[in-house]
Amino acid sequence: MRYPALLSAAALSIAAGTTLANPVSVTFEVDGEVSVTTLEICETITGSCDSDTSPITGAVVLLLEPGIDPTEAAIFDFNFALTETLNLSYNLGFGQTLTITGADLATQYALDGPTAPEPVGPAGELFFPAVPIVNAGTLSYNSSPFLCAILQSQNIPCSETIDLATAGVVAAPIVATLTRDGDFYVLDFDITVTFNGDDLPDAPPINGTITTSIQAVAPVPAPECPADVDDSGSVDLADLNIVLGNFGQSTSDGDTNGDGEVDLADLNAVLGAFGTICG
Repeated sequence: MRYPALLSAAALSIAAGTTLANPVSVTFEVDGEVSVTTLEICETITGSCDSDTSPITGAVVLLLEPGIDPTEAAIFDFNFALTETLNLSYNLGFGQTLTITGADLATQYALDGPTAPEPVGPAGELFFPAVPIVNAGTLSYNSSPFLCAILQSQNIPCSETIDLATAGVVAAPIVATLTRDGDFYVLDFDITVTFNGDDLPDAPPINGTITTSIQAVAPVPAPECPADVDDSGSVDLADLNIVLGNFGQSTSDGDTNGDGEVDLADLNAVLGAFGTICG
């Protein structure tokens, strides 16, 4: 399926770039109770439409700016798999029918690296304009005898099973929202793609839309702490005593910023992070 177009090698290269400094990788697990994919297909002979919906499972990996409220994010990976088979049927009149079945449907991220980072809006809004994806699974259709004759007159089989993976890498826009609820991030992630019979080999005359809406959650990563100079997992009185005990000396013991000196910058770093539990 080409939604809207196959990606060129140059576009893939551009999409793979990232300028995030020291990004944190966060894995979001899909909530299968509220996350779904809906397949709607309209046959264009009479214009009738049908749709079916399945829950999905999977995960999304984002690269985020360090800190609990990131202002930029990039997609590093995702995979979604439908847990149910989708069944669509059409009555074209005069006893003529068309049935379509979607089996083992799945969508995966198609790059080995991250997308270019996008800004996180004030309410957590995120938009990725053209994300490379690949699809898996099959669409199978069967037609009744008179409809079969119409299809054959257009060199289209009366029934066929189409492997969606043959479409290769395609591009789709993704709209998302990233918010924080206490110690958890909440990610709403929506992909809407369209296709028609020309996008699929041996398909009947159809137009379709695949809408995937997920909600996924991930723990907010504990911050890394240069101020945890004794590597105890927290910034506490022991770290403050090390900095004070080495204050004014050229040593790495108590040097939080790696400049070779224990000075006011290091003291401020410990005081500013005092009480922090580190990752």
